[in-house]
Amino acid sequence: MFARILTFGKALGNQGAAVAGPAVLRDYLLSFSRPFIYTTALPPLTVAALTAAYALLPDLGPERARLFALSDYLKARLNAVPGLHVPAESHVIHPVFFSSNPGPAHVRTVAAAARAAGFDVRAIVSPTVPAGTERLRLIVHSDNSEADIDGLAAVLASEVA
Repeated sequence: MFARILTFGKALGNQGAAVAGPAVLRDYLLSFSRPFIYTTALPPLTVAALTAAYALLPDLGPERARLFALSDYLKARLNAVPGLHVPAESHVIHPVFFSSNPGPAHVRTVAAAARAAGFDVRAIVSPTVPAGTERLRLIVHSDNSEADIDGLAAVLASEVA
């Protein structure tokens, strides 16, 4: 692999990214990307937080297993709502598609209703996605509960119907 980009957001709860690769890539970036490199260096506090996060990762097996179980539960619950579809291959970050093409205004209305009920649901509409493929975006966290997911499914069911 010539280059790998390692991001430090979401799962690590941090910011920034790094590029890893062979010496030829490193030499190229150092020679031709100096202004970029030196204006985007990570602050020491971010590096310390990343060090702590990487130290915790090996011991988060139970949390990871719970997250994956909740993710599967969410897919099953939302796929049981008439008019909604969550792809089987989605994992932790879920696109929620509508069976019909309700248009961006309705997708925004559904997302707003979910937010009003206390759920952080985002509408993803054109031009971010092609027109006619508007969707919701959900992220499952290990501190969510089955009751949270049931409540979200109920709100979405009432809005989609």
